[in-house]
Amino acid sequence: MKKTLLFICAFAMTSALTSCGAETGSSAGANTSFPKQPVTTTVAETVTEETVTETTAVSTDEAEVTTAAENAADTASEAGSWFGEGVYELLNNGTTEVYYVFNGDNSGRTCDPERKIGIGFNFEQYKDKVVFHMGSVDDNTEMAMSYDANGNMTGVINGKTYTIRKVEGAEPSAFEPAVSDDQQSKPMIEDAFEGTYSESHAHRGVITVTNAGGSTYNVHIRWAGSALEEAVWDFSGEFNGRQVLNYSNCTKTHNIYDENGLVSSEVEYTDGTGYLQIAEDGENVGFTWQDDVEGAGDDSYFIKE
Repeated sequence: MKKTLLFICAFAMTSALTSCGAETGSSAGANTSFPKQPVTTTVAETVTEETVTETTAVSTDEAEVTTAAENAADTASEAGSWFGEGVYELLNNGTTEVYYVFNGDNSGRTCDPERKIGIGFNFEQYKDKVVFHMGSVDDNTEMAMSYDANGNMTGVINGKTYTIRKVEGAEPSAFEPAVSDDQQSKPMIEDAFEGTYSESHAHRGVITVTNAGGSTYNVHIRWAGSALEEAVWDFSGEFNGRQVLNYSNCTKTHNIYDENGLVSSEVEYTDGTGYLQIAEDGENVGFTWQDDVEGAGDDSYFIKE
């Protein structure tokens, strides 16, 4: 009986062990197939992360290069860097055609190398151009700016390309160009402003400018209404750095002549204000006249005789 029971117990234990082994084998078989998925997933994630990281790194490098180039360009031609205070000569084919004089703010003047007169202007500087208001805020003359292959500053204005060079040591407020060797034999211009200027349209108006001593000028303007009638303006003042003579002491007189040449004069006012300004029409340099009282000089241009 004991042997029988021992046999039965032994058989049962063997069966139980065989059953656990099958489950373990089954589980082990399942576990043998699963580890590949986590490994595959891990590798894929690693590759993906590395690819994204590399792509991001390349994009960042390119962005840094692009930004550096843009910054370099901006630094080379940022607003205010084209012209500083001083005198600059504009050369065409090696010949100085005009000087640009910058006062240190947003104003300046041009200066003709031979006649020593020019036009006052205001200006704004931009990344690739400078905008000049020649003689008037309504004028917008653009000069396209760049550097040539040799590093020289160049400007294109009114269709003409200039090499621009700063005149070292030149003082803007006192600058007058020296007379070149080929100009030595020509008559020297005694004064940049003195002279007689005729109105360019109807030729009825005449401006006479005379130096009264130092930097003061007397201005006499005669405008004929007819053969027997004329208006006369007399004032004085000084030309500033923009070549503008402002005045506030103008006397206007109305003259009428009889058939014998005798004149009857009437003073209309003695406190007129306005200004006289050097300007150009593309061919000639002369004066424009702003009369604050009546606008007598509106739309008129006076050319030196």
